[in-house]
Amino acid sequence: MKSTRAHGGRARAPRPRIVATLFATYVLWSLLPTSAFANPIDDALEKIGDGKLRFEYAARPGVYGNGHNVTIRGQRDDDDWDWAYEPGPVRVVLTVNEGTVARVKHAVGSRWSSTPRNTTDLGAVPPADAVAFLMELASDARASVAEDAIAAAALADAEVWPQLLVVARERNRPSEVRKRAVFWLGQAAADAVVGDLDDMAMDEDDEIEVREAAVFAISQRPEDESVPTLIRIARSDAHPRIRKSALFWLSQTDDPRVVAFFEEVLTDR
Repeated sequence: MKSTRAHGGRARAPRPRIVATLFATYVLWSLLPTSAFANPIDDALEKIGDGKLRFEYAARPGVYGNGHNVTIRGQRDDDDWDWAYEPGPVRVVLTVNEGTVARVKHAVGSRWSSTPRNTTDLGAVPPADAVAFLMELASDARASVAEDAIAAAALADAEVWPQLLVVARERNRPSEVRKRAVFWLGQAAADAVVGDLDDMAMDEDDEIEVREAAVFAISQRPEDESVPTLIRIARSDAHPRIRKSALFWLSQTDDPRVVAFFEEVLTDR
């Protein structure tokens, strides 16, 4: 049997097993999301010393804006609907000082009117990349920047509630930042958040302001989720402010279960 020389002859044909391994590696690599390689926002920020960086991304369903105001709606056929509102995109401007983000502004809808001097425009970025960048920014920025970064991230058409939950539970963070994360948890699309918000609302060791924010966030969920939880809090929580908050938000609904609960409370007096 002829052997292939290592030098001066034809190259040895790749073994089938090696070819299969290389092909499988290529396929897996190609399926990785963009964020697994490099975030374009991080890359652009590294190149800016002072100036502004702006980008936009798709808004999640139900988020509308007119370039100034933002609203979250379930339908577009309400009688009071303002047709100047558009379903995105979310537009973000970062003010950068010496490579550090000093300010975050966001809007929904409309378009950029122009590109001012000293402004880098990334154009459209994947929503997942925007969420990854903004929530990372929120994790170590000062309170005012973190609050605005959270608000901008929560509007993206990407899963953000797990990151919001992490921030909401970090007791070493400023209460205003935690409350902002809790608020947007209440607006999240994930059904799983009610249990976590319930835990925060009932946690007697946590700050009362954060607990009240959790009660409010629960009230923003669909009634099938919120009403039973608010009734349980109003009935059993040890802190009068938390019970009062739950009762107030229950009073804003016309759910038959709420009427029955209030009848029960009044009868027991």
